[in-house]
Amino acid sequence: MADASMVQGDRVLTEEARAVLNAPDDQRIYFIRESVWIDHPTVEDIMQVLNDTMEWPDIHRMPWVMIHGPGASGKTALLREFMAQHKSLVDESQEADRNPIVYISGGGGSGGESALYNQLMIRLRSKLRISNKEDKKLHVSALLRATGVRMLVIDEGHDFLIGSDRERRQFWAALKYLCNEQSRSLVMAGTQDLLSGMLADDQIDTRFEEPFEMRRWAPGPEWDGFLALYEARLPLRKESELWQPKLSNWLLDMSDGLTGEAVNLMKKAAVKAIRDKAERITMKTFENMRVRQLRRR
Repeated sequence: MADASMVQGDRVLTEEARAVLNAPDDQRIYFIRESVWIDHPTVEDIMQVLNDTMEWPDIHRMPWVMIHGPGASGKTALLREFMAQHKSLVDESQEADRNPIVYISGGGGSGGESALYNQLMIRLRSKLRISNKEDKKLHVSALLRATGVRMLVIDEGHDFLIGSDRERRQFWAALKYLCNEQSRSLVMAGTQDLLSGMLADDQIDTRFEEPFEMRRWAPGPEWDGFLALYEARLPLRKESELWQPKLSNWLLDMSDGLTGEAVNLMKKAAVKAIRDKAERITMKTFENMRVRQLRRR
């Protein structure tokens, strides 16, 4: 999390960026390329709901939360930060770790109930090979109980909806079983296809709270504030002022307003600024980079 900051002259830098400001170039470049969570106002409400859901008392109908938006809008980064805040609790008296949360992700090329069980078995480190779907369900259920899982977190959830209507119904039924079986909450993130899949099933629609949308950025104070926050964690020795109109508009246009794409552009530009000995990002930095302008997805 990069929110603590210190003033360097007239500049504001995070403590972490200030610590490596005078380090060799290769160390600063490594620091720039590392993943970092920028806690900005547009995600605070979602993070608060996720944390509240984690603290929910055990009831039969536990809360389900959906986060949807285009690719690279920051859904996965949000889930990973949430997971980092609730790290696995190790119980040395048990053979398996005690995990309050289990995280899985789609993208394996197949969807449906079996894909759900397969992913959970891998994440929960099951060594058994089971082909029968009902046996898989019972085995996964036992693993979830043994490891103390209270919340299922599913990223790229739209991938699990690949297949026929029947397969999608079986997937949702499996999720309901696993959540109801021992009062577990659910967090799912995905694209518009996930939202459409939820809305297509009345029973599933009523299970979810009001979905959260990870929107594209638009011009304005929130976007410029995000750029200022991100610049504060770049260990460049001169100020870039990425929030100034020309740079801000270029980043917004080239990233199509997607957080992940904007971050990648700023990382590339910061590395180039170090290698070129400029130590600040300017329009010249951007113009001399090899970039591909994104088209609306």
